[in-house]
Amino acid sequence: LFAPYLLREQFDERMDEEIGNFFDTYEKQRSPMILPFLIFGLLTCFVPLILTYVMSRTLLGYSHPASFLLGCIMASNTPIAYPIVKALHEQGSDVTAILGFRSKDLVILEDEFRACSDRLIVMTDDGSYARAGNVTVPLKEMLEAGERFDEIVTIGPLIMMKFVTAAAKPYGVPVTVSMNPIMIDGTGMCGGCRITLVDEEGKRTTKFACVDGPDFNGYE
Repeated sequence: LFAPYLLREQFDERMDEEIGNFFDTYEKQRSPMILPFLIFGLLTCFVPLILTYVMSRTLLGYSHPASFLLGCIMASNTPIAYPIVKALHEQGSDVTAILGFRSKDLVILEDEFRACSDRLIVMTDDGSYARAGNVTVPLKEMLEAGERFDEIVTIGPLIMMKFVTAAAKPYGVPVTVSMNPIMIDGTGMCGGCRITLVDEEGKRTTKFACVDGPDFNGYE
């Protein structure tokens, strides 16, 4: 579980040079740093899935299929973004929502997001529904076309949030990242959601997503 934290320094050094290659075509990516990316991806998927499944079975008494389904929904992180989008829409903000899924059969809450978004873009990795690609593709296109946003809120796998932040940085758009995916016990005792923030002056500060977040400045 702690392997990603040990690898963080190494993959941060390589991140800048990898960003350009990623946006050109991630299919051609042959970087050795793909290993920590995969570790992060597995953690952000299986930790919420397993914890939700266990709690659904033990505390709520749900069946195996219902508990597994609920775990899959929570692992997608999409439900976490919905109340944010809904609240912004209700206060009169112009909301653009970009949802990303692996395939058509995993798409959830599309109608709910559409009802509270001024513009909704759905992406699937395999192109089985809506537009093919990941969420950074339309975001980068909109920014390059001159569209301006007051703030970008990104919630999902850590590597996805990393590249969303990288896409927004040249345009100076504030980015809020949600570290919900790495939270485990929610009390600050296990240390599993420990992160290091680095401000503009290079000062490092240790925080815990569960007690200090879960939302942080993406540029830190």
